[in-house]
Amino acid sequence: MRLEVLSVPDCPNLPPLLERLAQATDLPVVTCVIDSEAGAARFGMGDRPRC
Repeated sequence: MRLEVLSVPDCPNLPPLLERLAQATDLPVVTCVIDSEAGAARFGMGDRPRC
């Protein structure tokens, strides 16, 4: 099992989230940066990716 974190470019919330996940679990964490509306739609993020 692994955790997959979806983010937008330069999201200021990503680093603290990754730190908290590292403290809370031993699961591997994969980060996927979504930088287009097409990518957002592919991952079900809604209308427009934003932080």
